[in-house]
Amino acid sequence: MRMNPPKRAITVLLLMALLIAPAPAEKVVISANIGLAITNLTVSAIGCDGATVCWETDREAVGWVDYGPLPGNYTARASGGEAPEYHHCVALPPLTPGSTVYLRAVSECATLRAASDEVAFTTAPENTGDDDTLPTVQTARTPAVPAPIEIVQTTGERVRPAPPPPTTVATEGTHGTPGSTVPVLPGVLILLFAVAALRWR
Repeated sequence: MRMNPPKRAITVLLLMALLIAPAPAEKVVISANIGLAITNLTVSAIGCDGATVCWETDREAVGWVDYGPLPGNYTARASGGEAPEYHHCVALPPLTPGSTVYLRAVSECATLRAASDEVAFTTAPENTGDDDTLPTVQTARTPAVPAPIEIVQTTGERVRPAPPPPTTVATEGTHGTPGSTVPVLPGVLILLFAVAALRWR
């Protein structure tokens, strides 16, 4: 039994549509590391009972200074301004003359937070007055300390990478995969030819 012309034309059109059908798109998540860096940390205006701590950040952020009498033991905090900025200066409140102070600068921007390496300085003895006779303490560039960033995938599910780093911000896109339909076509073509052969009998 032979196929009539309309059925044959439909079969040919179906085969052509399968051959030129675009490859299915794949979901792609692209992530990037985003951090907050503290640089140019200095301690200046060191007197017998005070000092000024300044540093810079690579984006606008708020900042403060954690400090104390022992390494890593920050028992006090001096805050900077409430408005986010790139350049930060914080005056430490009255300190004990002739004492060693350990401190770190901390900045925060949205979900990002960075802390400098610890630095130490010693205030002048009481009999020298409040003159800035002591040298400025300056540190090298401190590494960025990115906070964990959520990645939102195309499925809408939220996942967290293992901190740190990863903080990443995700963007979505679609990319076709050339030739991804090749494994499917042979099976479809065989099925269509089998159906056509059955109808021709």
